[in-house]
Order: sequence, then structure tokens, then C-alpha cells
Amino acid sequence: MTAIELRPRSPTEIIDAAFEILRREYLTLITIMAVIQLPLLAVQLLLGIDLSTPEKMALSAQNQVWVSFLGMYALALSTAATIGAASDAYLGRKPSVSRELGLMARRFFTIPFAVTLRFIVSYFFLLFIFVPGFYLYSRWATLSAVIVLEDKGPFSGLGRAWSLAEDRVWASFLTQLIGYVIFIAIWVLWYGGVMLVGGMVPALARPGILMAAQMIPIILFYPFVGIITTLMYYDLRIRKEAFDLEMMANELAPPAAPARPPA
Repeated sequence: MTAIELRPRSPTEIIDAAFEILRREYLTLITIMAVIQLPLLAVQLLLGIDLSTPEKMALSAQNQVWVSFLGMYALALSTAATIGAASDAYLGRKPSVSRELGLMARRFFTIPFAVTLRFIVSYFFLLFIFVPGFYLYSRWATLSAVIVLEDKGPFSGLGRAWSLAEDRVWASFLTQLIGYVIFIAIWVLWYGGVMLVGGMVPALARPGILMAAQMIPIILFYPFVGIITTLMYYDLRIRKEAFDLEMMANELAPPAAPARPPA
């Protein structure tokens, strides 16, 4: 499998490369997402959550809190697995659903805890001081990739991501912004179309169908966000640690000579 060229990239070039990896490994990526996200849909259906009207949403508010928590947890795990797949694709290896899910499983508690910690700290500052919140979130943009690809713990991962993003905070912010705007636009268009069709065909406006409709764009398009995080991580390593030259040296290094049997 041909690797994506290892070189520094601007935010828009990272987005372009992310689309290339998404196109190449689309089936693997959405399979990973489905394996993690579909059990969450089953929980929603079992709890009988109904989002069809404001009144029914209020009745199921307590269950929605638990589902929202589980949804954040599942999204963090999904991102971890897609980061593993995107890394393999970027470095010229063929991603495997089982390997990426195994990689995620070894970080089953670390990734959600670290992502939640970043979320709480960043959004606390975002709500009360505004600008520092965006700065912190962008400075820790590669946290998930650091934990997955370097096997860091939550706190050492925060420190490593912070160090990598030095002098590239604005570029990290802009890259994330473009990626999330693209995903949210797709999600809004998709869900708006579903609601429009549901209004014309009442049989399609059932709670289970609406919940499934909300999850479909996450399965089909959210891997794009994990790919962007991966490419940002490698971009920072190439700029700060000459990761591209390190990989080239490893490829050019002669194989080790076999050990000679004792005389």
C-alpha cells in the first residue's frame, strides 16, 4: 500500500490528505465506527428515548443524560480506533478492523478520561474567559493521537500534546475548525433532510428511526475528524522532530546480519 507523502502541511493540505485517507480506507473506517456506535443505538432503543417532540424529550430527560455520557465515551473510543487506522494508512500499512479495535481496547479507560479532562478544562475557560478555552483546546488538539500512538497516560499525554503544539496553536485551531465545520455541515444537511422526509411521511418519524438517522452521519463521516487529528499529530512531529527523516532512515537502513552460529 502506498503511503501518503510525509511532509509538513498547511491546514488546508491536512484536510486534503484526510479526504484521501478517508477515500482509501472508507469501508474499514465506517466498520470500526459501526462496531462501537451501534451498541449505543441499542441502549437508546432499550431505554425508550423519544426525541420526536419537546414533551417526549422532557419525559426521557434522565435517560438522555446517561445516553449522552455513553455517547461521549463511545465517540472517544471511536476516535481512538480511527486514529490507529489513519496512522496505518498514512505510514503505508493496511489498516485492520480487529487490530484497531484491539488498540482501542487497550486504552478503554485512558482515552475517555483524558478527553473528558481536556473537555472540562477547556470549556471551563471557554465559558468564563473565552479565548483561553480555544487556546487550551487547540494546544491539546493531538491528545488522543498521542495516547493511542505513543501509549501515554492521560496526564503525560496532555503534557506531550502541549509540547508538540508549541508555536503551532493557530494552525491547530484552524485545522480543527475546518474539520468540524465540514462534519457539522454534513450532519445538519443529513438530519435536516431526515426531518423533512419525516414530516412528509409520518411513518418515518418514529423515535427509533430518528435516533438511527442521527447516528448514521456519525458512523459515515465522523472518521474524518479522527484522521485530521492523526495528520495534525504527524505534521507536528515532522516539523519539530524530523519524523519524516527518521522514517526515511529506517527504510534505508540495511537489514541486520543474521547471527553466526558458534564455532
